[in-house]
Amino acid sequence: MDGRIVKVEVSRSAAVAAVADQNGHFEEDLTKEPEMQHQKNHTSCPPGCNPHKIVVKNLPFEATEKDLRELFASFSDIKSVRVPQKVHRFGAHRENNHRGFGFVEFLTEQEAASALKLLSSTHLYGRHLVLQYANNEQ
Repeated sequence: MDGRIVKVEVSRSAAVAAVADQNGHFEEDLTKEPEMQHQKNHTSCPPGCNPHKIVVKNLPFEATEKDLRELFASFSDIKSVRVPQKVHRFGAHRENNHRGFGFVEFLTEQEAASALKLLSSTHLYGRHLVLQYANNEQ
């Protein structure tokens, strides 16, 4: 109206609802591609990432390596857990001085994929944990 460009994106549910006829039947063609994309991204490890290792971001500073180990061990066997510490300990009064992320390595790819799927919406000490496959360098 005033010359500005507006970008509009329509969600899958809105697109399907828009093509519903009066009897409530939906067009099947609109739902096939998103389902295939969902299956592809479900638990596949991106290229350049380690399928056995997950990086846990947004780790609360109250959390310890033991907390992380206990959280993931309840779902599968763990090979290792690592929580990198800060180099400079300006806040030496804190017992736990990590950098806010950690790594969990599993014995199999299936266990890592299962943990990623099951714990993707987990909160620890009130913070939402962000889980991703770790890069090969990490």
